[in-house]
Amino acid sequence: MRIVAAPLPGPGEQDIVEVVGRYTVLRPFGESQLRGACPFSRSQALRVRPAFGTFHCFRCGVGGDAGAFAVKITDVTNALPGPDQSL
Repeated sequence: MRIVAAPLPGPGEQDIVEVVGRYTVLRPFGESQLRGACPFSRSQALRVRPAFGTFHCFRCGVGGDAGAFAVKITDVTNALPGPDQSL
């Protein structure tokens, strides 16, 4: 039996609102943006621009597309101690 891995999504193939929305509540901001709490800086400075498929936090400076968000959030969650580890 041969196992074939699914290809990783390319730029623009992931919905930025869906990806970021898994980690924070997004609310309308202006005519074409959404805002929410940044999961990295814990501030209300996160902006998502669905038309461009990008996000940016004006507090900590992190930003990019859905793939960049997924990589960054994975790095953060992997760094957290597990239930059997102490801080």
